[in-house]
Amino acid sequence: MGEPKKIKVINRLDVPPDLIGDFRNSLKEHFCQGSLERDEAIGPDLSLILEEYHLARILRRAKDSREAMKIFIEIIQWRRKFKPSDINPFAICAEAFQLGVIYFHGKTRGGAHILIIRGALIRKPRDSEEEDACRKYFIYFIEYAAMQIRGNITVLLDCHKTRIENLVIRELFQHMAYLKTMIDAFKTHYVDALDHVLVFDLPIVLNACWKTVRKMLPSEGADRTKIVNKKSVLKYISQENLPRLMGGTSQFVYTFDPGSGLPPGILHDLSAKA
Repeated sequence: MGEPKKIKVINRLDVPPDLIGDFRNSLKEHFCQGSLERDEAIGPDLSLILEEYHLARILRRAKDSREAMKIFIEIIQWRRKFKPSDINPFAICAEAFQLGVIYFHGKTRGGAHILIIRGALIRKPRDSEEEDACRKYFIYFIEYAAMQIRGNITVLLDCHKTRIENLVIRELFQHMAYLKTMIDAFKTHYVDALDHVLVFDLPIVLNACWKTVRKMLPSEGADRTKIVNKKSVLKYISQENLPRLMGGTSQFVYTFDPGSGLPPGILHDLSAKA
């Protein structure tokens, strides 16, 4: 199969270093020189959050300095409450890791890490505690790619073999819980880290629901969320970085090693020559 005529990538503008420096200085003034360092909930994260790479993301998203400050404060408030860097998903979602509900698999044509979510394996949480655990499980992967290794992310929601009565379909297209959680995370907590959300092999009977779905999503989320098949997905991802069941050539077989301390899957570009 040849290369697609139109390749889809997200182009990001460079932010001048002096603009980043001015923004960092304004943050220090706003937070009274050291108040964040003394905050036990956010202090350990501070050097990471204030890195040029992450501040540049905020500045690309913001219309002006006031909005940039607002975004930063929202991120700080969320991290103080949710504590994403302290998540130990291996202790709360062992079954999901064993099954491989979520895993990394190579990179897109634009260089974003591909985060595959296997729709057929998603099940409804039994209670609020399990729902919170599922949320932390998902955020763990985003935190690692966006913050720890400073990458962008494309979520590939694999609906292959997902039955209409399966929970993922009901949730995504009736209550919108999972998809909305994804978009909100990238919109507010990990700004400018999302490339696309690709919904692969959606059952035909549910295509009519998509117009309703798009109206419920934030504008940026709607623009970057696409329904794809084995042909159209190649605009975003090369065959080498696609699993065989999606029409790709990757020989990857999911395994999970809790002793590694790393998220399962492949983080490098599978089409890159050694």
